[in-house]
Parts: sequence; C-alpha cells; structure tokens
Amino acid sequence: MPPATPPVASVLLNSEVFGLSLPLDVTVGNANSRRTSRLFRTRLFSETMPERCLVNIGDGLLVASPELCFFQMASKLSFVKLIELGYELCGTYSFILPEDVSADEEIEASRETAYNLVQLTNKKKLTAFVAQMPGKHGKKKATRALKYIIDGSGSPMETILAILLVLPINLGGYGFPLPEMNRRINPKAAMRKGASKQYYKCDLCWKDFNVAVEYDSYLYHSDSTGIAGDSIKRGDLALSGIDVITVTNRQINSVGEFGKVAKQIASKLGRQIQIRNPRFTDVQSELRNQLLTINPRQK
Repeated sequence: MPPATPPVASVLLNSEVFGLSLPLDVTVGNANSRRTSRLFRTRLFSETMPERCLVNIGDGLLVASPELCFFQMASKLSFVKLIELGYELCGTYSFILPEDVSADEEIEASRETAYNLVQLTNKKKLTAFVAQMPGKHGKKKATRALKYIIDGSGSPMETILAILLVLPINLGGYGFPLPEMNRRINPKAAMRKGASKQYYKCDLCWKDFNVAVEYDSYLYHSDSTGIAGDSIKRGDLALSGIDVITVTNRQINSVGEFGKVAKQIASKLGRQIQIRNPRFTDVQSELRNQLLTINPRQK
C-alpha cells in the first residue's frame, strides 16, 4: 500500500541515498496535483492500480515493481527493446551503471552487467499483470512482446541469441519455437555413473527435439580448462541423446555465419527456413542493429 504521506519531490531531490537523476518523473493521482518544474515532470495516472504494483524500498519511497516497469516501458521502448527488457526482468542478470559514470556520458555504452542474480519476476507474472490493465496505453504491445519472452536467460548475449532465433521472419528472426533457457538436464540413468556432473544447464534447449544451443562466451571459455570442460559437457550430453550446437560471438555478429547456424538448428528441429518476405534483409538488419549496435561489457 502507498504510504499515508508520500514524500514530496523536494525531499527526494535532496536525498543522495536514492541516487535519482533529474528531471524526476512524478506520478500524481489527479489533474489538480500536476505541477511544472525543471526539476520534475508530473504524469497523471488516475486509474486504479493493480495490487503490489509498487514496492516500498524504505523512507516512504515507492518504486515500480518489475511488472509495472515492463508495462510502463511498453509505451517508451521499441518492440524489440521491450522484448529484451522482458528477458532481463525474467533472467538472472541485470545491467548496472558504474558509479563513476557522469551525466554527460552515453549511458548505454557505459553499462556493465551483473550475473547470477535472483530472477525479479517471470513470464507468468508479467502476463497476469498486463492482463489486469485493460484499455491502458501500451497493453497491446506488451501482450504481443510476451509471446517471445523466455524465463531464465543468464546473460545479455544469451538473450540476443534467443531473440534472433525466435522472432518471426517478418520481424527479422527465424521463427523457431521457443526453447527453454538454462534448463537443468540430467544425464540418462545409464550414463550417470560415467557423467562428470549430476546435471548440466544448457543456454537454449528444445527438449522435445533433444537439441541444445550453447553460447561460447570468451569470458569463461578462453583457457584450456574451460575448453576441456565444454568438451566434456558436450560429450556427456551427447551420450544422453542431446545434440549440442555451439555458437560463438563472432558467428552471432556475422549475418552470413549466423544464417548457417540457424540452418543447422533448423535441421535438428526438423524444420526448413523458408524466407519469402522480400524485405527480410532490411528487417533483419534493423533487428540486428537494435540488438548488437550497443554491446555493453557483457559475456
């Protein structure tokens, strides 16, 4: 529930604890509360808010829940960037800003990434929240974006890989069915004694087809130990009937090489890539520009 006496903008402006940048976006419940200032912008929201859409982080400061954040950003972000945000909110990584980033620096280029975090939300919760917002601006886009969001992404590059594969051809993707991400795979009973680990996690996995795709991160796979570990993992999974396809950063960044990877995956899934859209090259380029142009320090 909102506090009985929410903090006024002047209080927040003087608080270094919250680290808020100007101008502030202040939500008000009625038109009479709107004000004009160079320090903050007021936004009118007079509708009834769903339960638990605001989170009290202390000192009377309420912040948007992950579900509300996703919904609010539907009216601000492009369709592709909204999907990317959904993966982050439903994943185990998060973009952060270094403390020494100045206001004049390009924020996107300055982002770093934190890994192995607890998921903030999941697709089921996002879907339920959006469903409670009938008639609100952004609902149609948010509902459409949710079709392509998957729980459990472990890194920005895993997210990019998934989006490039699952978005429909008319949006520049390859239209593959949604895989599971970082799903736990247990070696088959007959193979457990010889397996190096009790279980593995694959970046992308199509369980029904026994196909997994692994992103080969330079961060973890640049030494002999990492390379050997990957080889053992692929061998153990192969003995359990799982075909593993490895994708490198270089392949993702090359249109031609990634096309070859997509055909390889399609073959394993029993599909054929049939591109009849004469504008596919253009929409694919636009999609890749949105996902790959800014490449923050990520694995």
